[in-house]
Amino acid sequence: MLTLDDIKVFENVSEAAKKWFLEKADRKTAKKDDAIFRTGDPMDDMHIILDGKVQFMIKQGGSYVPVAIAQAGDISGLLPFSRMKEATGNGIVLENCTYLSMNRKHFHELGEVSPELMQALVSHLSDRVRNFTRSQQQQEKMASLGKLSAGLAHEINNPAAAISRTSGSLRERLQQIPELTARLLDHQLTRDQLQAVTYLVTAKCDLTNKAPISMIERGEWEDALVDWMDERDIEESFEFAEALLNAGVKVEDLDEMAQSLPQASLGDALSWINSTIESERLSVEIHEASERISHLVGSIKTYSHMDKSPDREKTQLHDGLDSTLTMLGHKLKSTQISIHRDYEDNLQQVNAFPGELNQVWTNILDNAIDALGAEGNITIKTFNQNEFARVDIIDDGPGIPQDIQNKIFDPFFTTKGVGKGSGLGLDIVLRIIRNHNGDIKLFSEPGNTRFEICLPV
Repeated sequence: MLTLDDIKVFENVSEAAKKWFLEKADRKTAKKDDAIFRTGDPMDDMHIILDGKVQFMIKQGGSYVPVAIAQAGDISGLLPFSRMKEATGNGIVLENCTYLSMNRKHFHELGEVSPELMQALVSHLSDRVRNFTRSQQQQEKMASLGKLSAGLAHEINNPAAAISRTSGSLRERLQQIPELTARLLDHQLTRDQLQAVTYLVTAKCDLTNKAPISMIERGEWEDALVDWMDERDIEESFEFAEALLNAGVKVEDLDEMAQSLPQASLGDALSWINSTIESERLSVEIHEASERISHLVGSIKTYSHMDKSPDREKTQLHDGLDSTLTMLGHKLKSTQISIHRDYEDNLQQVNAFPGELNQVWTNILDNAIDALGAEGNITIKTFNQNEFARVDIIDDGPGIPQDIQNKIFDPFFTTKGVGKGSGLGLDIVLRIIRNHNGDIKLFSEPGNTRFEICLPV
């Protein structure tokens, strides 16, 4: 078991001061699983661990998670000049523990008895705040990463599943084409007649044309195709009509082809055309799904700034804003929130750490989404302002109450429920902006909350 001589903060403390300390402090013991303090308990005592271990736990997401362990030689609880009023977590004994407790009422006298000890304790307080802040920041980043990873896994899974499903259908179609080709050749068509069939597919079909048409127009178009095929006793006219319509084929195109073919061959010709069109459609779907995955991976690389130098570099802010919106896409998808981009065409680049700026956009946009809830509007406006590039992020949510607007950048201040926010997001934002020699301002009223970020170019 340790004595005061073994505790670092007592290294330069006189024997008389140590004796005074032992007289004023209470010597206590606690058994395994006992709680030295619990969340909400008044924090009035400084604890010096002489023997055993104590685990500190804070509440996150509805449950308590371990954040630190104090063992022999460590100091916990209230320290001189600390503004702590109550415990923000639980202190649970891991191993039978012996410790000294000194009440805050003795702190003033402590400074008179031993200025050296008071200075050492204040230095210890600074180290503790720094370490705790670093730990909380890391947890904040990991929590954000966890949410983004879950969303991205869902986003990537959708196109990946589409590729798997569509490739199976494409394989079935391709297996049918040899037989359909043989049936078409059984009609002993001339080269020009075969070209009339393939011409319909190569020249008239366009699966990339996404021009919108109304439901009425679509219905009339499809009915015309079905009627054309029914008049010629072609089976599966409804199936063929859907494929032809999606490819942009009209009745006039079928008339042009039919003029070159024997009546008896039209059914097999349309079967071959239908299977070919569907095969191409499926390949287009696979291409679009793979493009979606590539876009997501590209956004991840832009957001995390992979493969880049850790030094400052010329940065286009629009790239980071867009990749951040992609990363938050999973969260927006479950809402009716609309994103409006009002970007300056020739926005000046800034000399920055792009990865850090993406943390700024993430925290502000994530807060805006939470503030809006199920629906609303977020506008991102960029423009040049003298020697600065400025980004305004605006939402039409309920706003931030006037009496707390001067606190939102304070460390650990949060308006979210217990376990839903650490209160470090906007503190991180402020420090990153200042590290870039920039400025951030808040203006908020019901229906209009605006963060103004200015970064020097």
